[in-house]
Amino acid sequence: MHTDHNLINVREADRLLEPVARVYGTNARWLRVRTADYFGTLDFTGKHMLEVGAGNGLYTCCVSVLGAARPVALEPELKGATDSAVSTFRRSLDRLYIQIVEFYQLSLQEFVSPDQSFDTIYLLASINHLNETHVQTLHCNKESRCLYQHLLQSLFNWLKSGGTLVISDSSRWHAFTPMIKLGLMHKHPFQPNIEWEKHQSPKVWKELLEEIGFTPVHFHWATNWRYRWMPRFLVDNIVAAHFYSSLFVLRAHRP
Repeated sequence: MHTDHNLINVREADRLLEPVARVYGTNARWLRVRTADYFGTLDFTGKHMLEVGAGNGLYTCCVSVLGAARPVALEPELKGATDSAVSTFRRSLDRLYIQIVEFYQLSLQEFVSPDQSFDTIYLLASINHLNETHVQTLHCNKESRCLYQHLLQSLFNWLKSGGTLVISDSSRWHAFTPMIKLGLMHKHPFQPNIEWEKHQSPKVWKELLEEIGFTPVHFHWATNWRYRWMPRFLVDNIVAAHFYSSLFVLRAHRP
């Protein structure tokens, strides 16, 4: 789905991602499939990239081994935590001998960068955490919309002309929403820990980004093709997406 493998050999990508997969306890093929689905490419040669809300650093490590020249990661987790995403990130960088990553234990609001610093900025399961209160009313509240516009304006400014913003998150709506609202179900059967009210549909994000000046803005439902033996058409479609996690990928461009 929505991938372009032409810029790098798939086998070479799997070879480069294999050490990352071992460190993070997953497999290289799945990392390659998901990375290509997020970014539309597997070749990050020479790219300056910023991840906002990097968590344990998995995808910062992926783009680093796939050629990024300047990978920058922000993760504002509280300082001093011992068993944390940040500590996992730091250990992983050491184990993979990755020395080019610039890591800052800062939030988006705290980070400062010159305009047009990055080719790609990406937020994977983190855009809703920029403000967990206002994201809940983003679709219907002017104050919430203005606040998020201010936050996302920084990303627009930091992108180079022609640069890409990548956002991936779960949509607010899923196949089980009506049953949960009627009290027939209490939780999503596959994703019981997601706080669905703290998410928005890709349409809401698309409209907001277009108001800021991003164009074009496109989204698709993220791939669920985790296993090679599974027929891809069964899992990579809108129906499967809404039943499993309603995960979408949105790409927006600075003109």
